[in-house]
Amino acid sequence: MRFQRLSFLAYGPFTELSLDLGDGAGLHVFHGANEAGKSSARRGLLSFLFGIPHATTDSFLHDNSRLRIGAALCRQDGTTVELVRRKGRKDTLLTPSEKPAPADSAWRKTSGAA
Repeated sequence: MRFQRLSFLAYGPFTELSLDLGDGAGLHVFHGANEAGKSSARRGLLSFLFGIPHATTDSFLHDNSRLRIGAALCRQDGTTVELVRRKGRKDTLLTPSEKPAPADSAWRKTSGAA
């Protein structure tokens, strides 16, 4: 699974910021001046992967219920999956239309396991 795009729809200091990562191959390094949002971007990536923590400090611009991080992911078979992570306790991984993502929609099929 490779990231092709990471979108901070409403997260930390970002609103509708999308980072194009090309085909997802190689290493991507984020750099910038102090207070540019590098740490927020790192937390956003981790929050997309593992869920937005209950006690997040990244809700200072957006209400907790509006926090969203999106991504376009390339599977091993070359197909692209778009997902959105919202803050919550249940069904936090969504399709772009805000419906709960099917269990097989992303990385669950990439390992070759059934």
